[in-house]
Amino acid sequence: MSGVRSGAIVVVAASLAALVLPAGSAASCGAGYGYAGLEGAVPAGGVAATVALLSPPHVESGHVAAWVGVGGYGLGPGGTDEWLQVGVATRAGSPSRLYIEWKTPHRRARYRELPALVATGVGHRVAVRELGRGVWRAFVDGAPAGQAVTLPASHARLDPMAVAESWDGGRPVCNRFAYRFRAISVASPLGVWAPVGPVYRIADPGQRLVDRTPSGFTALAGS
Repeated sequence: MSGVRSGAIVVVAASLAALVLPAGSAASCGAGYGYAGLEGAVPAGGVAATVALLSPPHVESGHVAAWVGVGGYGLGPGGTDEWLQVGVATRAGSPSRLYIEWKTPHRRARYRELPALVATGVGHRVAVRELGRGVWRAFVDGAPAGQAVTLPASHARLDPMAVAESWDGGRPVCNRFAYRFRAISVASPLGVWAPVGPVYRIADPGQRLVDRTPSGFTALAGS
């Protein structure tokens, strides 16, 4: 998968949502990675959401995913990359699975799929949470998932994200997905959970957000 870049880039991406482009056209999807979702406007000590597939994804090339997480490109110490995310992913030719991905400075990103398949219409509660100063962990349906990850200089610095993404695998295709995010909540740097507050909206070409509520949204691509 991939970390979203930064709040400044997210604001630019939000302005692209006003463009109306032909659905199903590969050119309308952009190239490489595309994102649709929300990024919190203030740093957090955790983020959680219940994520469900509304229909089976159609992945011609690359992958699609729906995840919550913190961090991104250039957000680590000295402009390095660091993140932790957990969610649902579907790769071309493979079924949908829960997964965890983490990236620490100066090391390659690590991706781990969990064994259970993800059924259409079944929600899973996914979360990342700071356990101690700069130490984070993913959770799935209330249970710890994967190892604890140290993200240097991350305490009270990283914004929470709830995001759907598509990667075209280097080919001019439009992958399709429909994800529902419900009950999005964030934790303060002190670990107190509350409903998500002010957010930036992300909607790259070919992707859109519908059915917005104070605590959720549906992300669509290729439809």
